[in-house]
Amino acid sequence: MLIEITLYLLLGAFVGILAGLLGVGGGLIIVPVLAAVFFYNAFPAEIIMHLALGASLASILFTSISSVYSHHQHRAVNWHRALKLTPGILLGAWFGGLLAGKLSSEILKPTFAVFELLVAFYMLWGAKARNHNATPSVFNFSFSGAVIGFISSIVGIGGGTLTVPWLMWHGSSIHKAIATSAAVGFPIALGGTLSYLYAGWNHSLEIKGST
Repeated sequence: MLIEITLYLLLGAFVGILAGLLGVGGGLIIVPVLAAVFFYNAFPAEIIMHLALGASLASILFTSISSVYSHHQHRAVNWHRALKLTPGILLGAWFGGLLAGKLSSEILKPTFAVFELLVAFYMLWGAKARNHNATPSVFNFSFSGAVIGFISSIVGIGGGTLTVPWLMWHGSSIHKAIATSAAVGFPIALGGTLSYLYAGWNHSLEIKGST
């Protein structure tokens, strides 16, 4: 029990640092760690990924608040862009969570793994600052927000790996992109968490250590 508590504390501290520095929620780290802990504690295999994804999004609610507050103090958040992305993000995150709730863990595990590999590939070979269009259209904001929210919710992340490149592609500096991504992480986590709660509300499975 003490080992688990220590692991959770270290994980939370590390994810908090990532959230502040990179504008990410830390889901790419939280999900596999929680899945491993749940497996070790003999949680039902069919819900391990769903629990890990939902718990990851719930934790990102708090890391995003802390991170965005710090960035806001330095006036680095582009609230205009964050607010324009939010409606699409909330909608996408909600439906992403609902879809994930209908998928089995055997589908969610490789989906998450493939996404991690794509992120790693992008970071190693494709992460270059580009300026394609500094003034996205309303449709671009809405559609891009929905896609970011949808994908982020399915894989249990705060969306920084998607939002930061999109913002930089549309003219934001790296610092503005990171700060604004932190702000956008909250609606992603909120929509995703609520949809996972809704999807699992009527499912009753006995979980070790629960009451």
